[in-house]
Amino acid sequence: MGLPTPPADACYHCKKASINADYRQAFGINICNQCTSLEPVISKSTAKATYLLSEADLSSLGALQRSNPRHKEWTPMKMYLVSQVESVAVAKHGSLEAVTQQKQQKVRDKIEDRAKRRKTVEQDERKEQAHMQQLTAVLKKYSEQSPLQEGKEARQHTPPTQADMTRCCRVDFVDPDDGKRKKRFAPGLAAAEVEEL
Repeated sequence: MGLPTPPADACYHCKKASINADYRQAFGINICNQCTSLEPVISKSTAKATYLLSEADLSSLGALQRSNPRHKEWTPMKMYLVSQVESVAVAKHGSLEAVTQQKQQKVRDKIEDRAKRRKTVEQDERKEQAHMQQLTAVLKKYSEQSPLQEGKEARQHTPPTQADMTRCCRVDFVDPDDGKRKKRFAPGLAAAEVEEL
């Protein structure tokens, strides 16, 4: 005498007749409450990142609606059956190993991109430094020369004489005692040591 045949709507893991209605409605599978742990679910954002899928890839799959753990008033989360998500990933990428390889390649590409950007920044900094050195050299060269005169080339700067220093320090002012405009030949000299204009 053979074993009794389980009902068609029994759990396909343990063959019990009690079925989780939410799983059946969302995923179209017959599974009891005790066996739901054997069929894990995954959030939409995690499914997209883990299996390199898009919104369109997941649009054909059923999902459970669960309240957002961060805030109850936010849009409910969509939870997909991992086994069904993996089937979509295999159909798109060829295999789960191919998904892993693509993710590893993306990481390598990011590292290379950062290295290139860092190298570009370093090159720009070296160019700027070289430019500043050239500019400093030019300014130093011209600072060591006297101002250009009409029809003549710049001559080498010579140390200033006492007369040059006196002319540089001469200041015009109006004497408050007699109202005459005078020149002071050094800012620190007394009022008596001035010259009338």
